[in-house]
Amino acid sequence: MLRLKSNKTGNEKNKRYSDTLNLPRTAFPLSMKQGIISKREINIQEAAEFDQLYAWQMGDSRSRTFCLHDGPPYANGEVHVGHALNKIAKDITSRVKLLQGYKVHYKPGWDCHGMPIEQKALAAIKSEHSELSPMQIRHTAEKFAGKTIERQKAAFKRWGVMADWNNECYFTFDKEYEAKQLDLFYDLYEKGLIKEDYMPVHWSPSSKTALAEAELEYNENHVSKSVYVRFLIDNIKENIQCENLNIYALIWTTTPWTLPSNKAICFGSNIKYCLVRDNKEDVLYIVAESCLEKMQTIFNNRLEIKDSFPGSVLNGATYKHPLFKDINFPMLPSNHVSVTKGTGLVHTAPAHGLDDFHLAVPHHLSVECFVDELGRYTEQVGEELNGKHVLKEGNSAVIDLMRSDILAEEDYIHSYPYDWRTKEPTIYRASRQWFINIENIKSKALVSKHLLLILEDGFVGIWGEGIEKRNINIEN
Repeated sequence: MLRLKSNKTGNEKNKRYSDTLNLPRTAFPLSMKQGIISKREINIQEAAEFDQLYAWQMGDSRSRTFCLHDGPPYANGEVHVGHALNKIAKDITSRVKLLQGYKVHYKPGWDCHGMPIEQKALAAIKSEHSELSPMQIRHTAEKFAGKTIERQKAAFKRWGVMADWNNECYFTFDKEYEAKQLDLFYDLYEKGLIKEDYMPVHWSPSSKTALAEAELEYNENHVSKSVYVRFLIDNIKENIQCENLNIYALIWTTTPWTLPSNKAICFGSNIKYCLVRDNKEDVLYIVAESCLEKMQTIFNNRLEIKDSFPGSVLNGATYKHPLFKDINFPMLPSNHVSVTKGTGLVHTAPAHGLDDFHLAVPHHLSVECFVDELGRYTEQVGEELNGKHVLKEGNSAVIDLMRSDILAEEDYIHSYPYDWRTKEPTIYRASRQWFINIENIKSKALVSKHLLLILEDGFVGIWGEGIEKRNINIEN
């Protein structure tokens, strides 16, 4: 059979009947490939003058004004779904108010300071805080923030958010803005509302900064080394039957690294305690009666109850610390003592816990901190611990130093705060911070609360009842 080959190419063959069809013709693209949808949206925005809507309504004659000063995003990265949710929800509110006849004054801005920006800026140039001076870090962060703002602003414009993006934005690194902040700070100072105080705060050794509660993430599966430690009591009321044996206060802690900072042992005045004898070592321990079952497990059922008494009997008792045997430390009553965990006696380190700190102040206990900003012991605790990291080798070193008085160790899985940026564990660490003394204005604020429309039930009550001062600076 003879096959005749055509001289036409493949494309010509495909189009050989096109001239015989009478199809409609259109300028619209037949495909949505190659970013055509995005280009079309931009053309619509430009043709409809979306970016002129804010200026038009500001120039319109309207008797009522709706003012929205936007809480600023950090200038520390690309936009994400959180930015979209925030900005679009606010834009919907602005447009609803516009339709209701309001003139909308919307002022967006950016927070250009803080550790999130410093972290990203230094990562971009592959440097660490320790490698640059403070001024170099600020300059690097400012340049990074400026570039980030332009990218985020372009995205907000692209989303059609109604604002004057060229003239109405605020930036916290503007010199005028910073000067105004200093004026406000000085005004608060003149009114006696500013105070510097020394107290424990959440501290991130990995970031070398104090953290607000909102900057913490809680790891539900954090593993701590917990220990049961004994402290020799050297002064106690005579009506406790001691049989001329040594009496020890037994405590439990998940932070052995805080033991060198121990300044007191707390008890509950209304908690019932018992005096038990360890028949193997021939010594006596004080534990809460409701915790005895757990203690029997640890001591292999060799504890024998010799006496019981209310916690109030421990008033005035003192004890010796295994690391500081020449000092008498007090046993003190406190309402924060619980019997749900541990022994019913609570190790108290005022530099490393809020309850501990609040107990220390009225009893004039030392709140000196022996841990530096990197989370390492300082030289005040001695050569054995100096320079060791409290969450690493320092923790083990303390356990080794107190080995003769540590009766049991175990891993304890619990929720523990982490730095949300570095994903590393934090500590409580006492340092000097600036605070607004809310106690001085609380009564006026509560009297004036009827002037406010508060959308969240109970907010004023929560704010007014539980807070005496508010931290206003993050140290780094």
